[in-house]
Order: sequence, then structure tokens, then C-alpha cells
Amino acid sequence: MSLFAVDPRSLALFRIALGLLLAFEALSLLPEASALLSDRGVLPRCSLQPSLPTDSEFWSLNSASGGARWQLVLLGLQFCAGACLAFGRRPRVAALCGWALFSSAINRNPLMAHGGDALLRQELFFAAFVPLGARWAVDAPGGAADDDRPRASLGTAALLLQPVLMYVCAGALKFAPEWRSQYTAVYFALHVDMAVKWPALLLRRWPALCELASALTPPLEAWIGPVLLLFPVSRLRGRARLVGIALLSSLQLGFATCMVLGNFPYASTVAILPFVPSELWAFLLPRDADAEAAWQRRARLWARALRRAAAALLPAPEASATPPTPAAPLGRGSRALLLAICAWIALWNLQSYCAALARFGGGSWPLCWAPLGVPRSWLWFGELLSLHQSWDLFAPAPNREDGWFVLPAQMVTGELRDVATGGPLDFARPPLPSAWYVAAAATPATASRWLQYHLRIWEEARKPERQQNTQLFSALVQWHCRRHRPPLARLALVFVRERTPPPTEEAPPPEHLQIWQEDCLGWFPEQAELLRARAANATAAA
Repeated sequence: MSLFAVDPRSLALFRIALGLLLAFEALSLLPEASALLSDRGVLPRCSLQPSLPTDSEFWSLNSASGGARWQLVLLGLQFCAGACLAFGRRPRVAALCGWALFSSAINRNPLMAHGGDALLRQELFFAAFVPLGARWAVDAPGGAADDDRPRASLGTAALLLQPVLMYVCAGALKFAPEWRSQYTAVYFALHVDMAVKWPALLLRRWPALCELASALTPPLEAWIGPVLLLFPVSRLRGRARLVGIALLSSLQLGFATCMVLGNFPYASTVAILPFVPSELWAFLLPRDADAEAAWQRRARLWARALRRAAAALLPAPEASATPPTPAAPLGRGSRALLLAICAWIALWNLQSYCAALARFGGGSWPLCWAPLGVPRSWLWFGELLSLHQSWDLFAPAPNREDGWFVLPAQMVTGELRDVATGGPLDFARPPLPSAWYVAAAATPATASRWLQYHLRIWEEARKPERQQNTQLFSALVQWHCRRHRPPLARLALVFVRERTPPPTEEAPPPEHLQIWQEDCLGWFPEQAELLRARAANATAAA
């Protein structure tokens, strides 16, 4: 069996999980369409443009209009694409449409993006080049008589190599002493309080367990997991892949339990589902005579139910007297495009790794001596197809700088309050800073979006003053001014920074850093006149 052959049932499982994840992303963004994607939200199109290079080829259908209704329409189409993909209704077209719509939403507001988005849209794009509808699909050729022999092509090779490349790069980039010799990386990662959940508060009380996790994570990502997934011995490949899937899924389960990482753990788990070997399906779905008859009955019932459910999304195809034919192999143009994309992604990740070695002093690597990388004349290709990816989560070392946001506001009555909490102004450390983003989000599913957005705001504030895009700060403050009732007179954006010391040292006191402040009365002229009248009366009385 070829190293890149995939069982059709594994592809079907991958297709269903990928479609559900795509549909869930659309549903979670629906309540936040106005706040995160429209011109009335935290990032108007005029504020985003200064952050993009002048020759940028980034595109977004969502940027065609700044209204919230247009964003809702596109998110609805994305949900339909995810549903069609999960049901197996023209799955290749659905995957390609889902990739375009999801990439469009992320490109509209790149400040809310994270690593899981890059992996999800890349898997969607590669999924359009593999036979997704061969099994368990409305458009499947038949029931139990389907050919379950593993299938290999350039498309399946690209689909399998993308998650392997992600893990190799993620593990190789963890070259700092905190991962390789001191084994304190997990301790520092679990102290990034703006991104941790309550189980992390319990886990970081066990230093020995944190050291063990720090020692095991880099080799598991860099070579143990990838070697098991691409095991060279064909007789043992199925069992090796099962072990690799179990180990990497456990790693992602730990991430999802302890950290606010959005869809990254789920997208990473979905990406390795095509590695599920045929041996597991033979064990779960035995094909003896009795089981075959039962399977045929279940397959007919499920196919009938899926066709009825899909009829509400797309009209049924016209009946044909000829039996359905298997998916045609990729043409020369498709193969050339896939090869160009794979080469671009490989060079981009190599270039990113070499840049990280040079920037953080991680030594040298022979391949970095040669001027390998994506030529500047070909950067447009990656921007056009949304191929950019970065796997530097907690790499080379976790950030030791943490903090939380405070939004001090002066009411028209002169009272000072914190807009973020709705209570009195208080700069004290909250019990769990990550809960602030859950409270700011319309649904808990978008808390990671707001976390990423505010992290990018803080990163922008750390730049030299001349390089800052202050329109981002102003847009956030104005958004709070517009939505707050009763109206505010003035609002500031403050970040309380604290540093995480090594386990044997005490933490220094936190610092209050004001990022931006702005008057809000311009949005409420009647309140401005009232405030001026009160000030004039107070002056006259004095």
C-alpha cells in the first residue's frame, strides 16, 4: 500500500468532521458579525487598510460592504457550504466554496485570526482535490458495495503532509532552553493567565508534571508523531498510525482543556483523521455475510435519510440511466497547481524557521545557509490563495509577559467606572483574566476571537510610536462609546502588564500602561450640550 493512500471511510469521517467544524465557525460568528466584521464594529475597513502592505494581494468578499447584513449573508453561505460538505452533497465544490468564504471572513479581520484558521482553510483547499464523496455521502455511488480500497493521489499526499508539516515545524521551533534543558516552558505557558482555563490553575501546582510535559512535547511534535503517521514499514503502518493519532489527539485534548486556543485543537484533530487505517474499519465494520446484509440495510436507510435532508439545501440531481462513475483523476493543471502550492508552503515554513533561528539565536541549520525561501516576486501567490501559516505557538518559548485590559470611563455625571466589567473602576488582578474575554463575547465560542483581537491591539501598542496604527485603538474606543448606555464622556484603553518570574522568584508589581483615550460625546450631541450646560452652571455658582 502506498504511503499516501487513504481509506475512503477515513476520508468520509474527515469530510463530516471538517464540514461540521466549518458550519460551527459560521454559527459562532453570526452574533459577532456586526462587532467583528462590519464598519460599525471594532475594525472598520478604513482602520484595517493602514496595517496592510501597499502591494498586498489579500482579498475579502466581506470587504465588499461594511454593513452587518452582508456579513450575515456570507456567514449563512459558509454554513450552507459546511452542511453540504458534512452531508456529502457535491463535497468538492462545497469544500472549495467553504475555503473561499472562510478565508474571506478571516482576511476581513485578521486581528481575530489564530493558527487553527490557517490549518482549517488549508485542509479545506486540499480537500477539494480528493474523493470526499466516495463513502457515507448523499452523492456516493452506492451502499455497501463501494470499493473500500485505499486510494492514493497527489491530492491525498498534500492532505496528509499538511498536518505532518505543522507538527514538525511546531516542534522544531521549540528550541529555547525552556523547552530543551530547563523544562519550564509548560510552567510559563500555564501562567499566561489571559489565555488559560481553570484546569490550568490546578495543573501548574504540580511542577514535576509541568517539567515532564515540557520535556515530552517538542519530540512528540517534531518527530515521534510525524514518524508514526508516516511509518515506513507497511506491515506495521496501521498500528503505528493508530498510536500516533492517539498521542497527538491527547496532546490537543490537553491544549483544549487548559488553554483558550479557539478552533486550533479541533482543526488539528480533524486534520489527522485521514490517517485512520483500514485495519480499524475492518475491526469496527466487519464484512462477513450476515454483517454485510445488515450493513446494506443500514446504508440504504442512511442514504435515504441524507438525500431527504439534503433536498432542503440543493435540488436533487437528475436521474441517470448510467451508473455513477468514480471520481476522475486529477488533470495536469490540478497537479501543477498542487505541486506549486506544496512547494510554496514548504519554502515558506523553511524561511520562517530560519528567520526564527537567526532572530532568537537558536543556532544554525545547514539548509538555512542556502538562500532558500519564497521569492518576493511570488509572495502574491500565497496571499491570493491564503497559504500563509505560522506554527510558533509557545515557540521558541512561552511569553513571560501577561496582563489584562481595563477600560476606565468617565460618565456624563462625572462618575468613573470600568466599562469592561460594568462596575466601579478597579485595576486589581481579576481571579481569572481569561474570563474577561468570555464576558466580552456574545457567545463563549468567540471568546478566543476577542482574545486574539486584544492581543494584536497590545502587540500594536508595543511598537514604536511612529509605527503604530492608532486607528485600531481609536476604532475600539469608539465602538465602546457607541454601544454603551448611559453615554460616556471619555474612555481610555489601559493594559495592566505583569511579568511571570521563574518558579523560585517573586513576581514584580504590575504596570499600568495607557494605550489610548478619546472623548465619546461626539457620538451623543445632546449629552454634550447637557454636560456643557452643567459645567457653565457650576462655574457661575463658583
